[in-house]
Amino acid sequence: MFMILIHHFIVHNGYDVLKLPLGPERIFFQLAMAGGGKVGVVIFFSISAWFFLDREQTIKSNLKRVWIMERELLFWSLALMMFYLVFDRADLGTKLMVRSLVPLSTGIWWYATACAIFLMLLPFLSKGLKVLGREYHLALAATVLVIWGLTSFIPGMIGINDGFFGFIYLFILISAYKWYMEPFTTRQVWLMIGTGLGFFLLYTCASHNIVAARARHGNIHHRRLEAARHHGRLRHVPAVRPRHLPQSSHQPDSAIRVRRVPDHRLCRIRKTALDTTVQPARPLPAAIRDSADPRHTAHDLRDLYPD
Repeated sequence: MFMILIHHFIVHNGYDVLKLPLGPERIFFQLAMAGGGKVGVVIFFSISAWFFLDREQTIKSNLKRVWIMERELLFWSLALMMFYLVFDRADLGTKLMVRSLVPLSTGIWWYATACAIFLMLLPFLSKGLKVLGREYHLALAATVLVIWGLTSFIPGMIGINDGFFGFIYLFILISAYKWYMEPFTTRQVWLMIGTGLGFFLLYTCASHNIVAARARHGNIHHRRLEAARHHGRLRHVPAVRPRHLPQSSHQPDSAIRVRRVPDHRLCRIRKTALDTTVQPARPLPAAIRDSADPRHTAHDLRDLYPD
């Protein structure tokens, strides 16, 4: 439970831990605190699932468990709603008040809702795994472990979010271990813990390198756009920077259509502007005075193209 509490302290904090530079502080926050909450949820559910396997699961008994859970959650939901009505009414909206009347069905607390769905499916799941037998059950456990376990360390691959699918995945593994496998030795347990920590550190370092590479690519892309805009090589210059880069306050939120000025006209205008003996009849357009400024629109170039 302590691991779950510190997980919420990190995840729901006002500062994003992922913005910290890669180092001992960030690794501790992500590994020991944020990651510890996920481990705590797995341990919490695994204890319940372990004892579910010791007895026959019936539809009636599991629906009774769901009904008891609904009543308990309803009591605490109404108590918290009354507390917020008295002391902090600004954070309590109409939608949240309606959801507080049926907390289990509306998913106010994801763990309770996922657990209730799992309990309703448990009789069918337990009997189905028994029918599979030892060979197919172990094969199923190995398959889901590869699909949702090992590949979860690869960025962009399919994974399981918080919900009852994750509980079904864990139940398949736990039941296969309890029914058909020999208990792990202490050495095997420490080996699996060390392997998991190694995968996590590798994943953290790889994620940091990917983010840094994207930032460098975005900076190079921005400098190329600025250079092309300065030399007049682009006809359609996007004024919006990549999403992963900070947006400048002086840039507009849409693309700018810029007409390319011929080189011979630019040379003639520059010579005329730099010649002290010749004064232009009227001020130069803003786009010529500062051609590198991306805020000028095509309207500023209207004097360069006589009708």
